[in-house]
Amino acid sequence: MFQFEENNPYKILDIPESSSIDAIKIAYKKLLDTYQEDQASLYSLIDNNDRDHQLNLIKNAYKTITRGAISAANTNSESFKSISDLQNEIGKKPKETEVPTVAWDGPTLKTRRESLGLSLEILCQQSKINKRYLKAIESNDRNQLPATVYLRGFITEIARALNLPVDNVVRSYLKSVDDESE
Repeated sequence: MFQFEENNPYKILDIPESSSIDAIKIAYKKLLDTYQEDQASLYSLIDNNDRDHQLNLIKNAYKTITRGAISAANTNSESFKSISDLQNEIGKKPKETEVPTVAWDGPTLKTRRESLGLSLEILCQQSKINKRYLKAIESNDRNQLPATVYLRGFITEIARALNLPVDNVVRSYLKSVDDESE
């Protein structure tokens, strides 16, 4: 069974030490979702005690990292939200009014990413998508995009990282790329 390296909170969250608060929050949310009790994929892999132990490690890693980030921010005289405010935001999805129904193409996804303060590098690290594909997706460069089956997976990961409605974004993006190639 997989065990986290308990002494390194960055390894537990699977993020580089230079990660932004947003990247930390995204990694934390993904791991919480992965280890939730209702995950059928975990049922035969780990028992409840192991799952609870892993969740505690994840939560403690998050607290440790965000506490350090907030301390560093206070040292630099910048104001950050409190840990409890950050933790309260973790499970929240954007409200319908925050994510209007739009045609999700590359430039729109790029605008959303930038509005969240995520760099292309952070999105690359979080989504595990090669930077050149992210650039091609954001510029709708059909000649540089992978096959549709891969593209669908990439857009799914991007939508998740940007807290967007996955099905709508995937459908809209693929339609926009298909319309351009005709």
